[in-house]
Amino acid sequence: MMVSPVETLEGAFHATEVCRLYLGQGARNQFLQDLLNRSTPVLCLSHPTIVEAHSDFFTAVQEQDSVTLLALPEGERTKSWSVLETVLETMFQAGLKRDGLLVIIGGGVLGDVGGLAGAIYMRGIDVWQVPTSLLALVDSSIGGKTAIDTSWGKNLVGIVRQPARIYSDPVWLSTLPEAEWQNGLGEIAKYAVILGDPYFSWLEDNLPARRERDPRYLDALIRPCIKCKWEIVQTDPHDTGIRRILNLGHTIGHALERVSDYRLPHGTAVLVGILAETQIAQMNQLISTDDVSRIHGLVRTLLPCPIPIPWDAGRFMEAVQFDKKQSSTTRGLTMALPFRPGDVRVYDEVKPDDVLRVMEAFIDSGILEVTARGRGEASNHG
Repeated sequence: MMVSPVETLEGAFHATEVCRLYLGQGARNQFLQDLLNRSTPVLCLSHPTIVEAHSDFFTAVQEQDSVTLLALPEGERTKSWSVLETVLETMFQAGLKRDGLLVIIGGGVLGDVGGLAGAIYMRGIDVWQVPTSLLALVDSSIGGKTAIDTSWGKNLVGIVRQPARIYSDPVWLSTLPEAEWQNGLGEIAKYAVILGDPYFSWLEDNLPARRERDPRYLDALIRPCIKCKWEIVQTDPHDTGIRRILNLGHTIGHALERVSDYRLPHGTAVLVGILAETQIAQMNQLISTDDVSRIHGLVRTLLPCPIPIPWDAGRFMEAVQFDKKQSSTTRGLTMALPFRPGDVRVYDEVKPDDVLRVMEAFIDSGILEVTARGRGEASNHG
């Protein structure tokens, strides 16, 4: 089995937003060639660990006098007002004008805060995404969602603005730390549920290979996910229709992240969210018992349990209700729920009490391990 060559996908979101995605081994080299053709100032954002692990690549990036490199701290706390301001200030210092370029070489956190900076700097300049993590490759680099976090919840301040180019090369995964590899598995599981078979079955059969980082395996792992998101975003670029199914696992996942003060990794939170939202679908008689077992079997294989969490029911439900999918006109909470593998739909009649019942059941069963309890806690659990 040979690794697929670089494939170019192009989508026009409206007259001023055309995105080109390079997919496959060799996309990173394509990026370097394209960068060398730039004559206007460029700001590259990355993380110190990525710069260190790929020093030859960054030496090539910085060969041009017009390139400025800014290395930002890792972690969800980087998605803040202060870091956004730092990026904008550095863009001014680097002399970027309306024809300047912002390049993001990193994972989902960097893509979110950097993408927002590029979207608002001088009312918008070109942004190129070079995703380096599993999560960013299959999900966050595609679709133009940008954001920072606030005390009210995750990703609540942002804008949808498509990057001009995305260079998706699985070569970055060969040096990805194990924690970041684990962090991407939530999105992989999400796409498996959305796509259904044959990808779901392939993933069930090939889970042990996830640690081997074989190029053929990596290509088979990420390519269907990338194409799935690309096609959905083409249909619904601004997240008002079918694109909302991509939030499977995220309503509950984001709320868990907030309760943990963003110490819980995003991928782990999404895996718990998929489990919980599958349970909620079953409680509403939307999914068969066999399909619940199949989804839970896949997710539990990927999920390290127990998950320590400082449980605060009040804060958790507050975050769920401030999730971006919620509306003041629906009868219940809105969530993306699985009806079966290959069929995920947006459902707007989820009862808040059902959400809490599922989370308490996860505490009872040991999926979640409570490390502290906060306000709004009416449980009898010790």
